[in-house]
Amino acid sequence: MPRKKIRHICEAVELLNERAGEMKYTLVVTGDKGRDDDVIDSYPFVKNYGLVGSSKVTGLYREAALFVQNSCFETFGLAPMEALMNGCSVLMSKEIGALELFNRVEDGDIIRNFYDASEIAAKMERLLKKGNASRLIKEFDKEHSSWEARTTQLLSKMSQLCELKRTAAGN
Repeated sequence: MPRKKIRHICEAVELLNERAGEMKYTLVVTGDKGRDDDVIDSYPFVKNYGLVGSSKVTGLYREAALFVQNSCFETFGLAPMEALMNGCSVLMSKEIGALELFNRVEDGDIIRNFYDASEIAAKMERLLKKGNASRLIKEFDKEHSSWEARTTQLLSKMSQLCELKRTAAGN
């Protein structure tokens, strides 16, 4: 899906491989086919598996050094959480809803500009040298992340929206 901004991850991996002077890094892509597939598949270091089962994805997380979620819009972001639970470090765009589940994240964990291959490459390089999986797992906010807590937060937000609608209708 174009909103995943995978083509910009490809550009970042290309920068890393150019700096290394060889095709040192491989980018594994999974998921349904989309508009950007021709561009993504044009990079020689990309392995685009398309749709795969959950056991295959789990295996890929366990083999990977880094998972990158570069979406410009992602309501939650289950994939980065799955990657973390399988010991894989993660780099997430600022638009990933799951970020609010951590007590603390570092700037190097977050892509600020999902179009900027240089930023993505620099943060990928840093995380490939020193991963963040164990640190982020420790920073996971269990207290506010339960189904009950998240449901309460959602109901509160919905109540606020209803109140705003009633106020607007009254004016």
